Amino acid sequence: MKKITAVFLAFLMFVTVFTPTLAADTNDTPAETEAGALQAAVIVPGVIETMLMTDPAGGQANRFYAPLFSLSPTVIFKILFGALKATFFKDYGLVTEGALELEDAAIKNLAMEPDGTSTYPLFTPVSGAAESSYAAMLRSGNWSDVWYGAQIAPDLAKEIGNENVYVFTYDWRLGSPTLTEQFAAFLDEVKSTADYEKIDVYCDSYGCQVVASYLYKHGYDDINRIVFDSPAWTGTRLFKSLMADSEEELHFQLAAGAETLFDFLMIETDLKPILKLLPDESVQHVAQAMIKNAWNNYLSTAPGLWCCCSVDDYEEMKAKLLDPVKNAAVIAEVDEAQYGVMRHVPEILANAQAAGIQLSVIMNEGTPLFAGDNINGDGVIDAATGSGGTCLKLGETFTDGRNGAHVSPANDYDLTDAFLPDRTWVFYGQTHGQSYWDNEAKELVKQLMLTDGPETVFSDPRYPQFSASHCPAYDVSLRLQDRGGCELHPAEGAVQAVLRNDSELHSVIVKSVTVNGLPYSISTAQGFLTPGQEISVTLTPDENAAPTFGKIEISYVEFDILPYAKTRTQFFKVTDN
Repeated sequence: MKKITAVFLAFLMFVTVFTPTLAADTNDTPAETEAGALQAAVIVPGVIETMLMTDPAGGQANRFYAPLFSLSPTVIFKILFGALKATFFKDYGLVTEGALELEDAAIKNLAMEPDGTSTYPLFTPVSGAAESSYAAMLRSGNWSDVWYGAQIAPDLAKEIGNENVYVFTYDWRLGSPTLTEQFAAFLDEVKSTADYEKIDVYCDSYGCQVVASYLYKHGYDDINRIVFDSPAWTGTRLFKSLMADSEEELHFQLAAGAETLFDFLMIETDLKPILKLLPDESVQHVAQAMIKNAWNNYLSTAPGLWCCCSVDDYEEMKAKLLDPVKNAAVIAEVDEAQYGVMRHVPEILANAQAAGIQLSVIMNEGTPLFAGDNINGDGVIDAATGSGGTCLKLGETFTDGRNGAHVSPANDYDLTDAFLPDRTWVFYGQTHGQSYWDNEAKELVKQLMLTDGPETVFSDPRYPQFSASHCPAYDVSLRLQDRGGCELHPAEGAVQAVLRNDSELHSVIVKSVTVNGLPYSISTAQGFLTPGQEISVTLTPDENAAPTFGKIEISYVEFDILPYAKTRTQFFKVTDN
């Protein structure tokens, strides 16, 4: 299996090969809250999720990356023939050369000056409230250029109307202090567009830092609810790993290789088997070269990326990579973020709650960061820094006997002392900012964005604090009936569950379901499942079942171009509550 980075390569492949065909949604009906006021939702995407263009009036040919069809035959030859040389002769020169030419063509316009300003003029596809409502983008045809970072918009619009859902598009290379002022102006525009008393906000990744910074600087009067999805408000240790000096240090932790690349994008594609044929060494080598090329030649002085540096690593990395004279403007911008906002997140959230804002956090765990050591997170954000909770490295478990209400079924994550312990929901196996690809997670987002419930992580059995990801890219999952999550209570007796094929493309053969470490037995679950099909199973507690942690492993065969034997592991917690 290969270990491959998704940060640049996946994005380039996604936006050049998988440009979506999007159907228009005509639900322009305004929606009112129970109090009678118009309800509006603003979406704030993360890094890379807003398309940047050299000419927004010029269409898709003016995106900052080069469409695949515009590449020269020479580059394509280098990549294909170079891959063969790497496979059979371990000669990585040609494939690396071709990959870097592809990358240069794609991101050359992203180059930043030493003072943190853009070398070339770039623009977002839409700007301002009038252009940025979901309804306006459908009418103008710009939705396909904004879609990647705002895929929750159609689902929100179905509930409150296309005219009442807005997307804040921005140049993600800029620092959060600058973007905070742009966001404040945008909210003022949205409020003046219609009779909105307050705004509901959904943000993910770097967008969470921008929104937290807005609260810190502009107060709490204009916002009603905020859902923080995979927040980067205290940065991520991935930044330091990607800046490692040697290839030995810059090692990618993608255990499933090419499969994890597409899990990161949360898509299903028949290209997976092709990528699986690539040798580990060549993909690793090329990915490292692409990261270094992008950073050294284009993005090393992008304040937005520096704002994603973990607060624990910032001073070390600043001294190592920024010149105090040439890069003084960058340092000033990022210092303001690091010391003005990122170290005050608990205070900001507490003040927001005291002001009456409903805050919710969605976190993910169970995936190591794409580079560096085995930090538990969602590929990009550390589970610990994003939530403020205690999270062990992958494969480690608590040994001090803790089994409180906020301890995860994997026994490696404790949210008791998190920023918002009673308002933080966690999905095991979900990758960064991709909640809208999991129907159960998406329903939770809609509940949190559009209603006053659930009040806490204990209020609604459909949405407990810890759940497994049910993403189509993971093929199969075991779901408890009548409630969500991964908790079992022996006192309630036998529990009904469903083994489901979540894939939208592939049929599977379930070979076996094995209980490991749980005082439960499971009824036989075998058979052929087409996409969406499910099998009913029963989980029965042992006579003397006691609280513990364990897992259920589903062994199955996925039918892609070729059949692949795979295993899906889900963790469960047995409690006496």
